[in-house]
Amino acid sequence: MRAAAALAWVFWMAVHPIQGQLDGIARILGLAILVGIPLAIDYVHGPHPLFRTIEAFWLPAGLLAVFSLTWPPGSLSTALAVPWLVEALLLMAWAVYRKPRRLEEALFSVGFAYLPVGAIWLIASRWGHGLLGFTEPLVLLTAVHFHFAGCLAPCLAGAIGRALSNPRFYRILAIGIAAGPPLVALGILGNVPLELVSGTILGSCLFGLALLLLGPVRDDLPGLARLGATVSALCGLGAMLLAISYAARSMLPQYALTIPQMAETHGLLNSVGFTIVGLWSCQKWRRVNSIE
Repeated sequence: MRAAAALAWVFWMAVHPIQGQLDGIARILGLAILVGIPLAIDYVHGPHPLFRTIEAFWLPAGLLAVFSLTWPPGSLSTALAVPWLVEALLLMAWAVYRKPRRLEEALFSVGFAYLPVGAIWLIASRWGHGLLGFTEPLVLLTAVHFHFAGCLAPCLAGAIGRALSNPRFYRILAIGIAAGPPLVALGILGNVPLELVSGTILGSCLFGLALLLLGPVRDDLPGLARLGATVSALCGLGAMLLAISYAARSMLPQYALTIPQMAETHGLLNSVGFTIVGLWSCQKWRRVNSIE
């Protein structure tokens, strides 16, 4: 099913050309739904009826959510996005049920706890009436933020934590990655000093995570996965430098990127390069070492 979902995203990319800023953002969100979240789900599997329900439901719910992004905002596109919220709530329930005791395992639970927030903002975007007084493209960008920075970044941090033998600095990075997404979102929604501080902290922690992936984790990976980890880490370093510079745009406006420029640069580096390739690469480490 993972391969079928990835092919569905590629097919959607081919037949649905970018006609505006929102189409480009929607493609990144579709990548999270059909490729990124399934990769993260692989890390938390378990022999329980709830997880079997999650496994059975994610593909139809994800396809409907992506299909909703091809329709104009309204009742139909809103209804198509609702099943993805149900899937996100199931994943959050599973994250709570797992009762993780180790930090790296708790990060998966934190990530899936943020996912319903992203699904709610997706529904708001498909509804077309905004949320909390904000309109597009901020509504859809917030959905993207909570799918990637909120859900998949903590999951990637958890995957990297499983592969580390010396987690000394990892603990500090993990706390920043877990706490950062809602603070950054609050800052973007109107608190400039908070956005600057939280964006810099979250970007710096993810920058450090990319360095860990480039160093001790990459060395323990087999051939192709090692190359993937290198690509992921380099993309992550570039993406986080852009994120930090964007957070500081009020202080250095002459160097600030626009939202469309951030979507085209930071968005692609972070989604495809850092998060997706990183989750895939660390999954190869997990399989080789039989870590569950």
